[in-house]
Formats: sequence, C-alpha cells, structure tokens
Amino acid sequence: MSLHVLPTPVFRILQYYYYYYYYYYYYYYYYYYYYLADLSLLLVASFVVNLFFSRNCGLAAKIVGRPVAILDNPLAPQPARSFVELRESVIPMLLALGPSVHYDPVLMYKVLRLAKASLTQVLYV
Repeated sequence: MSLHVLPTPVFRILQYYYYYYYYYYYYYYYYYYYYLADLSLLLVASFVVNLFFSRNCGLAAKIVGRPVAILDNPLAPQPARSFVELRESVIPMLLALGPSVHYDPVLMYKVLRLAKASLTQVLYV
C-alpha cells in the first residue's frame, strides 16, 4: 500500500510518528556524542588542575587522594604551576563545558577551592 493511497488522517499520523522517531533518535545520538566530548575535556581539565591543587590547597595530610592518570599525549596541556597558567588553560575549558561540569563534582570543588585560595592570596598580599 503506497502512502498516496492512504487517507489523509492516517498519512498525517504516520508522518508524525516518522518525524518523532527521527528527531528522538538524533537528539539522543548527539546528546551521547557531546557527553563523551565533555567527559574527555573534564579529564584534561582535572589533569591540569590536580598538581596545582595538591600544592596550594590540598586537604589534610591524613586524607589520601587517588592519583590522576598522566596524559601520554604530547599535545596534552601541561599541569598548571601558577594561578595565571590556571586562568589561561582551565578557565576556557570550563567556559566551553558550561553546565556540563556537573558530571565531575570533584573538579568543580577543586576549582572553587582554588578560586578561594587565589582571592585570599590577592587580598593578603
């Protein structure tokens, strides 16, 4: 049975379901694609932040954190060594991520503690 033979209401219903399925499929495909890209960028940002965080505002000596894997890629950014390097490398990553930072709450709290440490350093210097 061809679509031209179908009555108009039946054709509209089939057309509606076709478009619904089409948009539903591609919406979740792109959502998953961007989710993987966000996780990759969060991994790079946590690598850049981790060394600087442990030196400036690490937790108590009795609390042992787990190490962050070293990135073997020669194009990967180097860990930040100062607040200026942190601002130049991590803040653009976080701006690109936007609200997707919620996938890694540990990184979010590290950045907040580093921001607090930088403000106290500026205020007391």
